Amino acid sequence: MLTWGPGAGTSEHDRRYFDSKSYRIIMMDQRGNGKSTPFAELQDNNTWTLVEDIETLREHLAEEYPERVKALIVKGIFTLEGGGYSDYLSLSDQSYSQHENFLLNIEKNWHSFIKKEHQISFQIISKNLLNQYLSNDEEVEIRYTCAWCKWELSILRLLIDEEVLALFEIDHFILALAHIECHFMVHGGYFKSTNHILDNVEKIRHISGAIAWPEAKFHVVPDVGHNDYERGIIGRLTEATDKFRNI
Repeated sequence: MLTWGPGAGTSEHDRRYFDSKSYRIIMMDQRGNGKSTPFAELQDNNTWTLVEDIETLREHLAEEYPERVKALIVKGIFTLEGGGYSDYLSLSDQSYSQHENFLLNIEKNWHSFIKKEHQISFQIISKNLLNQYLSNDEEVEIRYTCAWCKWELSILRLLIDEEVLALFEIDHFILALAHIECHFMVHGGYFKSTNHILDNVEKIRHISGAIAWPEAKFHVVPDVGHNDYERGIIGRLTEATDKFRNI
């Protein structure tokens, strides 16, 4: 099982989706997050070193190593392609009005920063933030790190609870999340083209899947966001792992 997002790491809670009697569950924290060391490290942390890490662990990343994969269960896709950048930040004034309830969870200085920079590309905003994260001023680094993570939380779920919000105030957790996410976004995910995943879908379309490409089964789960700890998502993921356990 691969980490969700760049920078977030895996959790023991993630094991719930698999029947331990049928699966050997292998959980991988990518470079710089979770149990991987050095923590929050950006050097040599890119898509293609991660692909090789997965192969080294004899895990499976289908698009580069399709011969090693029987099935994929994919949830919460963010491809770093097309309009995903601007959608992620909801840069337009129209987006702000549509997500007014979400914005109530964001610090005023972050709201002002996004509004001020809304004509600038997502990569430039990410680069500016990354420079703040790598600042020698610890106070500045923490302020921007918290702001980024609170923004992410505001669009991660439709319904936000205080326990989840508290997770984004734990310095150790949010440091890797914010740094590594921005690092990957600044570099466009280190993909070889702006539509790398879709351009290479022929490599994986023969593999059984549970979202994301033409031969897959696509499920829209109502009343949930991106987060995989919501009840509807848990149910669908468990159904998918149960289906694939005997292939």
